[in-house]
Amino acid sequence: LGVWGNSDSVPSLLKLLDDGAHAVRWAAIESLGKLQDEQAAKPLAQCVRVNKDRPNASRALQAMGPVAQTMVMELLNDEDMWVRHEACNILKVIGNKESLSLLKKVTERKHGLDVMAAEAAIKAIASRSSE
Repeated sequence: LGVWGNSDSVPSLLKLLDDGAHAVRWAAIESLGKLQDEQAAKPLAQCVRVNKDRPNASRALQAMGPVAQTMVMELLNDEDMWVRHEACNILKVIGNKESLSLLKKVTERKHGLDVMAAEAAIKAIASRSSE
């Protein structure tokens, strides 16, 4: 479905995000990223909260580009530092000026890998904005 699918395929792929087999979930996550359909952004952002699914969900959200930004920005408020860290990594790739204020809030924590990731994301977004 990631190759031949379209927006009609998204509901079927979303159901697979709850599959008990990680290989099935990861294939669905990858396909949803390739389809770049906005209705997949929130469920994929939720997958970032699952440690085993986090790397795949991150790549999928990055592949989705700007349509995923709003849902990824919500992850910056998560209590889990690793979720915030990954959200910063995603925004480093897809973020724009809209995400800067929330990224700056992450940097106010003064320490942690999420703070360093937020600083890198801010720098990347600033670089893209000046082009």
